[in-house]
Amino acid sequence: MHLDSPTGALLGVLKIKSTGNRDKWISQSCEVKRQAGVHDVYFVFKGTGKDLFDFDWWRFSK
Repeated sequence: MHLDSPTGALLGVLKIKSTGNRDKWISQSCEVKRQAGVHDVYFVFKGTGKDLFDFDWWRFSK
């Protein structure tokens, strides 16, 4: 996750774990650096192959 642009300040990194099946969903989480103010958040996905994973939703929590 990056702040304000795809190459902006790095907020957090999540290494996606495979579920073993495209029909099986799990929640995954990582630490995110706190930021003050209102910003855009960019999710940058890296990997090999055409279909890396399915991304359904995200949220920030305390």
